[in-house]
Amino acid sequence: MKNGNDIILKEEIRECRKRGGRNPRASAGNRGRLLLSELIIGTALSFCSAGCAPLSVDNTPEVTIPDGYEGFIPGEMNEKELNEWWRLFNDDYLSYLIEKAVISNTDIRTARMRYGQALHEAGISEADLGPSAVLHGMGAGGRSDVESSGRKYDSTDSQAVLMTGLQASWEPDFFGEKQSKLDAARYRALAAQDAVNAVRTSVTALLARKYFEILYLRERKAVLNDGISNLKRLRSYAGGRFSAGQATMYDLTDIDAGITDMEAQLSVLDDATASAVRAVAVLAGEPPQSFSPEKMPGGLPRNIPLPPAGAVPGELLLRRPDILSKRNEVNAAASMTAAAMADLYPRFEISFLGQLGRIEMHSRPDIDFGVGFITGSVSVPVFTNGRIRARIEAENASMKAALAEYDGLILKALKEVDDGYYGVMKLGERVEKLKKGRAEAEKLLADADKLFKYGMAEFDKKIEAGNRIISFDEKICETEFNRIVRLIDLYKALGGGWNYSGGSGSDVRNAAEVNQPEAD
Repeated sequence: MKNGNDIILKEEIRECRKRGGRNPRASAGNRGRLLLSELIIGTALSFCSAGCAPLSVDNTPEVTIPDGYEGFIPGEMNEKELNEWWRLFNDDYLSYLIEKAVISNTDIRTARMRYGQALHEAGISEADLGPSAVLHGMGAGGRSDVESSGRKYDSTDSQAVLMTGLQASWEPDFFGEKQSKLDAARYRALAAQDAVNAVRTSVTALLARKYFEILYLRERKAVLNDGISNLKRLRSYAGGRFSAGQATMYDLTDIDAGITDMEAQLSVLDDATASAVRAVAVLAGEPPQSFSPEKMPGGLPRNIPLPPAGAVPGELLLRRPDILSKRNEVNAAASMTAAAMADLYPRFEISFLGQLGRIEMHSRPDIDFGVGFITGSVSVPVFTNGRIRARIEAENASMKAALAEYDGLILKALKEVDDGYYGVMKLGERVEKLKKGRAEAEKLLADADKLFKYGMAEFDKKIEAGNRIISFDEKICETEFNRIVRLIDLYKALGGGWNYSGGSGSDVRNAAEVNQPEAD
């Protein structure tokens, strides 16, 4: 677009040619500037006439998604159960704590605030697409007296100036730089929205793990107390044999040492339990000093849910919020690369300036005036010493780094899912074998009791068989807890724990469809 000076200059040249003379302003320098101006404008118009096609950047991931998991369980995926997997344990107090954490947990609240910040930043980028206007005004006044040779004349004069104006400008986004920056801001908002859900899945999983750790430690303490009681029965029996001269003081001291060792372990379990209780309180958004675990069960649940059925690897790309968030970060980086590429093309700007004013003078008629200008300009990068190319390469490198992180996150997620399925399966097999061993230990105790009754075995055989049962109980308790932990990790690895509905992941949403945070 030609500016006002170019138009005036061409009018003067045209009038000069009509008169058959030379334009007094059209010196060699002026003619050179005129030719350069026409060259720039022509180049810009040729760029624009070539078509303002949107710029695109390749951000395709390199990871090949497998067809299935090694621990795949046939069936249909129950999305609702996976969204609220903690309800499968049928523990109302656990459900209450998780629902409270979703509202009150400080990490989740922080993520929501970050999302709101990203939304406002996207609004700033959207505002840059349109024109801007500024209304301004000015007023001034003065007074003057005339004095000559010490004599003051009565010629007082006063002046006043009032002005108001409107200034507007707009830069058309022919090559998509502003749109690309807006897309990047919207993708960052989507990434922040998915980050809220990612924090939510992590918090719910960690709270559940700490919750079941408390139950495990309570059950472990009960088993340890059974062991202490068993040793005390043996100590009583050994004391009787010592009185009868059939046992030594060494035997009594050995049993006492075992009892002391077990009682010392109780303090360790109490400390670990108190620490886990405080962790649950903080995760639920409560001060640990006012939180009471009295409503928790006394031990681990006996009916542990089965792993989710029907899970396929392709669902991870839409189900896991951390993957969704990282994908939107990749999209944002790609949009910034496209914005940097737009610097290679011309820039256009339209400006308008309008002013109205009034000049009032005491000794002269008032003057009213108005003036308006509209200008158009174009700028084409001719020489930037490589700055534009360097910026493009820097943005592209940032995008590739984000894409590599995205690929790595997918691989890590695939590993976590198979670890979960395999771990739950193998720990379940171990529990079954331990339960079988415990049943055999119970039979051994019954046999030892009969042998002792008929004088065919010593009392310590009964104690030994009882200790075997206690040992199996301890191993079963620990294995069941580890199995629950693996199951929780599997739920988290599959993207469970947030309000997902099939096909609604942000990866399949348009960047323009950025909504306000929903209240949970």
